Amino acid sequence: MDTIRSVADYISHLKVLRSNESVERFAVRQTFFRGQANKDWPLIPTLYRNGYFEKEAAMIKEILNELPDEFNLADRVDILAKLQHYGFPTRLLDITANPLVALYFACFKEKEMDNDGAIYVFLDVEARWSDHPHVNMVMEYIFQYTPHNVNLSEMLMRLKNRPDLHILHDEGDILDCLTMPVIAIIPRKITNRLIAQEGAFFLFGMNAYPAANTHDNTYSFNTYSFTPLVIDDLDKLGFQCQKLIIPARYKREILDQLDLLGINERILFADLEHQLQYYMNKHRPSL
Repeated sequence: MDTIRSVADYISHLKVLRSNESVERFAVRQTFFRGQANKDWPLIPTLYRNGYFEKEAAMIKEILNELPDEFNLADRVDILAKLQHYGFPTRLLDITANPLVALYFACFKEKEMDNDGAIYVFLDVEARWSDHPHVNMVMEYIFQYTPHNVNLSEMLMRLKNRPDLHILHDEGDILDCLTMPVIAIIPRKITNRLIAQEGAFFLFGMNAYPAANTHDNTYSFNTYSFTPLVIDDLDKLGFQCQKLIIPARYKREILDQLDLLGINERILFADLEHQLQYYMNKHRPSL
């Protein structure tokens, strides 16, 4: 893993990367980045790390019923993005198309200033628009199903004639969608934060297991249970990934350099709390 000591060091490293970006009807191929303030943190969404996985559909259903005006959005990806924006556990993991934004997030957490940070560079990722059939299939599961005893034959009968799910021909197509390690999504930019951070998401998949029949412990045909898929090896992502290390001793200097380039808390976060925090940090007395 390479070490980054400054913004110039980082840019020099990026220059050697080559990507083959393209735009299609349902997908865009490009390079994405993610910064994490602690290099030892795994790549895992909040829904998978805090024990909420089995309650995913129930929690969303309750929120949509209790807060209809806040989440009166036609696009299900928009709903998840808004939940993510306010810190609610989802299976989305934030990524960005802007390498300097990722560098900022690798450095900025005050509680992690004594720990090395990391930047993940995801090369030539085939990212889907939010109306891609693969995305629609996963959204259908998220909003309508629980992880246990999902009958794929019944699901196929219900969904196979939907135009937005034209890829579904048999139960295997459903299983393929739900067990993809991650799907990169370019969402609609419904918040100022998504715009400022050039945000996108990884939508995490699941492990699938044949579900046991509770009566005789045999396995039911085309009935599965699901568990969170944990990325413990970057090779499992399905595309090339580089991990760059930001030593703790360089973090504050890098943040100062990024501030000169207009990459700071005031620009990346639109809410008043972060705006004021930026000015507090700017005028904080030196110790």
